[in-house]
Amino acid sequence: MKNKSLVALLLFVWIFLGLKPAEQEMQLSIHGLQPSQQGKTLYIGIWLPGNVDFPHDQKPDIGLKAQIKSTTFTLSRKLAPGKYAVTVYVDENGNGRLDKNLFGAPKEPFGVSNNVVPKLSAPKLEECLFDLNKSQNIRIQLQ
Repeated sequence: MKNKSLVALLLFVWIFLGLKPAEQEMQLSIHGLQPSQQGKTLYIGIWLPGNVDFPHDQKPDIGLKAQIKSTTFTLSRKLAPGKYAVTVYVDENGNGRLDKNLFGAPKEPFGVSNNVVPKLSAPKLEECLFDLNKSQNIRIQLQ
């Protein structure tokens, strides 16, 4: 009897894990890096819908950072299918945050998915969301 229960449990777990959606590859490419930024840190935020802290640089759902080695930067990341937004910025002075001027506008190079160009306020999460339902390249131009 115990063997039947164990087999049933293992079968349930196998079926449950088998129903998990296949992860998709997000290939992120950042454009607009300058030679003077080599050695600086690039901060990358991956955001899920509903994150009320968007686009503030310290509270993404997934936070990554990388050292800039050239004027081209690419990163591959496997994620579950769904909606995401991406933010990036170059920390030119090494203080670990996106510096802003007196009016709240970024003083360091930054970019967001869908290449939304903010006018008088930070971009909205809904403007930056994209569907990752197949592997794809997300191109972000620094501003």
